[in-house]
Amino acid sequence: MMQGVINRTIANIYEVPYILEQTEGRIKSTISDEGLYGQEFTVLDESMGVCSMAGRGGFIKIRTFYNYDGYVKRDEVILYEKEESDCCGNMRSIYGDECSKIRKVWVCAAYADILAGPYVNSQRLISVTRGAIICTDDMYVDGYLRVLLNEGRQGYIRESFVMSYNEPLTGSKAYICDEDKFRRAVVDTAKSYLGTQYRWGGKTPLGIDCSGLTAMSYLLNGVAIFRDARIKDGFPVHEIAAKNIKPGDLMYFPGHTAMYIGNCEYIHSTARTGSDGVVINSLSPTSLCYRKDLADSLTAVGSIFYRENVSNAYR
Repeated sequence: MMQGVINRTIANIYEVPYILEQTEGRIKSTISDEGLYGQEFTVLDESMGVCSMAGRGGFIKIRTFYNYDGYVKRDEVILYEKEESDCCGNMRSIYGDECSKIRKVWVCAAYADILAGPYVNSQRLISVTRGAIICTDDMYVDGYLRVLLNEGRQGYIRESFVMSYNEPLTGSKAYICDEDKFRRAVVDTAKSYLGTQYRWGGKTPLGIDCSGLTAMSYLLNGVAIFRDARIKDGFPVHEIAAKNIKPGDLMYFPGHTAMYIGNCEYIHSTARTGSDGVVINSLSPTSLCYRKDLADSLTAVGSIFYRENVSNAYR
């Protein structure tokens, strides 16, 4: 089985292996997600990974490291044999046994340049967004961290623009040792996207959709939830009673999702005219930011934490 790594700042992940489709007379994008630089995946169809699909631009079918399936363009990724992935992405093919000294870091800045040298007027090699994963050999120079790019080049990023990487928890259970701390952290992460434009399938500070916002807020805090706007078996979020909602829990509406932040308020990415992106709204009719349409259409509340006396309770 082949593995791969995203080799673009942002690579679109498509629901089907073509870019546009026509439905009811409307031509619409088939983008369902975005792959960010350095994020790894498994190739689900190796035959598609080694040859172009006639007339379809050389798509390959993949499963991301957070268990989301889709299609990417072959020229936007690097493929490698699975046995090379015991280090950091495809680093074994570049550095051999030396790859054991390499580790991953998350990019936490909204947008960050990777430079050829550790100084501000150096050549810019690539720019990456929050959520990108890059490899480093832990060489520090004047506030910069040396990083190792997928194709073998070395570069430098501001030390303050990255944070430690821990493999996100996946599956139906996710043990969190400090619930209150985790709740505060996911809410703070979601708020860091305030003002970001709404982008269908997006999940970066350049543009983000509703489930992209909730999924990235959890992912950057170590938990991989389902990327789309629904609760799905096999992922950590389970349905709870609405009366038990706490900050960091998720709210589900028809085709939409949001994160509860407390005091009847929630944060979400919305395409509604007048909002056009990540905003805070309220469930309270007395609030100036009340959204009656959403308050009346709440279908489920989800959490990764256990709630007593609720069917399907998380243990």
